[in-house]
Amino acid sequence: MSMPGRLLLRLSPVQKVLALAAAMVVMTALILLSVDLSPHHDWWPAVPVFAVGFVVTEAVVFHIEIRKQAHTFSIHETMMVMALFFVDPLGLLVARALGGAIALVVFRRSVLFKVVFNTAMFGLEVAMAVRVYEWLGHGHGASLRDGLAAIAGVAAADTASVFAVFAAITIFEGRPRRRQAVDVFNAQMLVMIIAGSVGVVGAGAIRMGAWHAFFLSIVGVGSVAVFRQHALTTSRYTGLQTLHDFSRTIANDVDVDRVLRTAMTDVVDIIAASNVAMIAPNDGAFGPAGVYHLSDGLLGHHHLPSGVGQQWMNLASIEPVLLEVDDLSLGIRESLNAGGGQVIVVRLSLDGQDVLFVATKDADSVGRFDQSNTEQVGALARQLSATLRNGLFVRQLDEASRRDELTGLDNRGEFLAKIEAQPLGQSCSVLAVGLMSFDAVNETLGHAIGDAMLVEAARRVESSVGSHAISMARLNGATFAVAVPGHIDARIDVVARALTAAVSEQADASALRVDMRCRVGLAESTPLDPLDAATVVRRADLALAEAGVRKRHSWAYTPDLDAAQQRSVQLISGLRGAIDRQEFELWFQPKVEVATGDVLGVEALIRWTHPELGPVPPDEFIELAETAGLIGEITDLVLEMAVAEARRWLDRGIPIKIAVNLSVHDVVDPALPQKVQGLVSEYGLTPDLIGLELTESALAADEQRVIDTLMCLRGMGFTLFVDDFGTGYSSLSYLRMLPIDTLKIDRAFITHLADNEHDQVIVKSTIELAHSLGLSVVAEGVEDLASFERLRDLGCETAQGFFMAKPLTREELDAWYDDLPTLKALLGYDEVAPDGLVEPGGESVGSSEVASTVD
Repeated sequence: MSMPGRLLLRLSPVQKVLALAAAMVVMTALILLSVDLSPHHDWWPAVPVFAVGFVVTEAVVFHIEIRKQAHTFSIHETMMVMALFFVDPLGLLVARALGGAIALVVFRRSVLFKVVFNTAMFGLEVAMAVRVYEWLGHGHGASLRDGLAAIAGVAAADTASVFAVFAAITIFEGRPRRRQAVDVFNAQMLVMIIAGSVGVVGAGAIRMGAWHAFFLSIVGVGSVAVFRQHALTTSRYTGLQTLHDFSRTIANDVDVDRVLRTAMTDVVDIIAASNVAMIAPNDGAFGPAGVYHLSDGLLGHHHLPSGVGQQWMNLASIEPVLLEVDDLSLGIRESLNAGGGQVIVVRLSLDGQDVLFVATKDADSVGRFDQSNTEQVGALARQLSATLRNGLFVRQLDEASRRDELTGLDNRGEFLAKIEAQPLGQSCSVLAVGLMSFDAVNETLGHAIGDAMLVEAARRVESSVGSHAISMARLNGATFAVAVPGHIDARIDVVARALTAAVSEQADASALRVDMRCRVGLAESTPLDPLDAATVVRRADLALAEAGVRKRHSWAYTPDLDAAQQRSVQLISGLRGAIDRQEFELWFQPKVEVATGDVLGVEALIRWTHPELGPVPPDEFIELAETAGLIGEITDLVLEMAVAEARRWLDRGIPIKIAVNLSVHDVVDPALPQKVQGLVSEYGLTPDLIGLELTESALAADEQRVIDTLMCLRGMGFTLFVDDFGTGYSSLSYLRMLPIDTLKIDRAFITHLADNEHDQVIVKSTIELAHSLGLSVVAEGVEDLASFERLRDLGCETAQGFFMAKPLTREELDAWYDDLPTLKALLGYDEVAPDGLVEPGGESVGSSEVASTVD
């Protein structure tokens, strides 16, 4: 941009108008230099007469108003035409400038910059009129040609003045509407033709005799009256047209801010208001209390002074009211920043919130509000009220679509959108917050308490992070998320710790104390590693899951978590195929009777080899199967394989019991008893050959449904085990209620049993407890002979562990079973086959037990 252009941008509107005036002075001088300025008359005596005439014609005016500016019409063209006949150019310039300036100062009381602008414009009018008249005319007579030349000169002068006025309006208020500009220009040309014609007639009449001036004055007064009525009609027509355009424009518009800006702009056009504002006395759907106004084309807002809102409410009604600003309270005047003039106020009811539409006209503005202006504002307000109600309804729907219904925080979509809206190159950290005990609370205490827990957690997240957050959201279930600017550093770590501490505080929810502990996963998007919003949120979720696995309060994302997730996705996909192709197999780990060394059963362990990833640990794929909802299908396969294996042993003449480990999803399935019974019957077995193992966590899932299922299974004759006892949630009273047969003590208490006195105390107490309840005991994780012998001293019935045998394939189990005497010798028992067991080639007597698990 050039230097003059940059300088012009720094000027205020008044300075720009004064610069325009200076340009018109230069143009006037240049035009007059091209005109014959030699005197043709003794014109100085006529100058005062025409100056007075210009004073009168500029004082008696009428207006058509555009925005906050008024285009002033007068019949100065009559004086201009006559002066062209009787006064030389310099005399006309002096009379026009002097008379016009006197009228502006004395009668119109215009401000200084308007006087300067209009005086410069008067000079340009004279220059244009004289130049055109000289070009088209041929003397100073009153011929037809001279008359037409004079009117043409005045037409050129008025055209220049109209464009000058429109330029000033544009500087202050922006470009006027095209329809209004055309209407004003047409009105100006009509006034010019009539007034100019009167001037030609007047010039001829003066040449005929001075007494003709009497009749000329009658024509002049009549012309002024006609022009004023025409201006009033034109102004009202323009206002009605603008109102019609406004109604059509906003009819289907649901953008509240845009509708309000349109209304404020159009009211300025319709009634030439100085300022338009919307007053919200109270907070509500429309927005917070305060004054809404236009500022550089944008909707601004400032707060109301204390108590002024009620004053406004007492002032307005549903019908528009026209008031004098001086009659209003000081607080109301200050809220409008108005020192005088008039105000039109109308109340709009917007679904529970009343707002006031206010138009003001300053004391120094041209014209005043009248009853027609008040009615126009009322008509606009009725249309505006209906449109705003529709807009607010759509706004509420839009807000609801971007909010979590329960907590009021952003939902996932809005959270991602706000992150995406951040400037390029800015770092952003996402903290995923997960409530650790929500599922347990929701399932045991009910959804009402669970919802109260979520609402309280949301409140704590919001109060902890506050204005520092880009967004706070509930992503799903009991997972919240917070986005804050910056990358993960000490400051973000402080935020994470504060967030964890705030959420984890104990709280009352429906008179119950609930566990509000949480974990936090952190991820970031930086200029060096820019990520889309969905990716950074996914990484935060991965970090949150890792925090749970590692039992940490917080964890930051690392690239290896993505590799782990890709593996999980690949495994879940592979599990579906493995189920369809029945790719699983069972391995077996024997159980040994501590008192005799006999085999009481084996525990079958499910195994799976992924075609690409190779052998997959059971703990890994079982957890994924539960997450993906596939655990039920896997349990069905394991049950059928276990029953088939029991059938195989029975066909060898050895009845062996196989227990299948059930997940929490299986235990609460009411169809489970019939499913197991159906398999046993299909393979021609009896229920005593199948046992079912359940972890303590599975037993605690849904107390009544679990008890009902177990009672049904027990009644059918199946043996029931509690697995991993000592690491879960079972209480003594709960054990008394459960229809179970055996407790399996977790390996954590058995591995170091021989040299750990605390473990010995725990194991002894557990065995005594089980026996007092009529239950037998299995000790898992026996790793050495000393532990085995200690279990024998404590009265434990059954041992299981690597000391006796590791998990074995079907073929390995057959070989191990055939070599059982070797084990018995190691345990210190006679190398004689136990009653009921068949040595190779021998007979079958009694039964043994095999346990199966999906661990």
